[in-house]
Amino acid sequence: MKFTSLFILLSLMISTGFSQNELPYQEIPAYPPTYTATNVAARMIDGLGFRYFWATEGLRKEDLDYKPNNDARAAIETLQHIYELSLVIVNATNKVPNVSGSAHKPDSFDEMRRLTLYNLKAASDLLKKVMIRK
Repeated sequence: MKFTSLFILLSLMISTGFSQNELPYQEIPAYPPTYTATNVAARMIDGLGFRYFWATEGLRKEDLDYKPNNDARAAIETLQHIYELSLVIVNATNKVPNVSGSAHKPDSFDEMRRLTLYNLKAASDLLKKVMIRK
C-alpha cells in the first residue's frame, strides 16, 4: 500500500510536468466550470495548496524551529503534521487505506514541502477527473 501511494504520487509528478524548481499552487487554479460536490472538494484542496505554498515559501531554519511556548509544537512539527494529513487526503481520493507509520519520512523541509504540495495537487486532480468521467 505504501508503494502504491508512492507510485501514484511519482506518476502524477512526472505526468504533470513539474520540474524540481516548479511546484504546484504558485497560483490558484481557475474556478471549475460547474458547481458540484466533487468540484467544491477539489477547490477546497486547491485553496489549501495555494495558501500552504505561500505560507511556507522562504521559511528559514529559525522560522521552522520557532515554538510559541514550551507546550506548543514547533513550526516544523506542525508542517510535518500537515504533510501527514496531505497523505490522508491523497490516500482517501485514491481509495487507499491509511496505515499509521507507513508514510515516507522526508529528509528535509524542502522535500516535505514539495511532497505536501504534490499530494494536494494529486488529490485535487483526481477529484476533477472523477467529475469529468461522470
